[in-house]
Amino acid sequence: MDDLDAVEVTRAFLAYCQPRVRGTLTIVTDDCWRTDVDPLEVSAADPSFAASYPEVYDSAFISGDTIVLSPATGTVIVVHHDELIATLGSVSV
Repeated sequence: MDDLDAVEVTRAFLAYCQPRVRGTLTIVTDDCWRTDVDPLEVSAADPSFAASYPEVYDSAFISGDTIVLSPATGTVIVVHHDELIATLGSVSV
């Protein structure tokens, strides 16, 4: 991802996530290894947090490994720093 435009990566990732998630999301970014950065709790309906992320954390939103948890849909989306995305879903029984 280092050679890709951070804004375009974020835009593409949000477009990928949008139909797969809803409700309150917990997002663990690559910056969460820092003691001053906690996982984000955000609304799937308002992706504006991603645009302000670089200003707040001095890092691109998708700058490495990222995990998105959507309890409302039972979906987990994982971005690996080697540009891979894994999507896990659950079904009701």
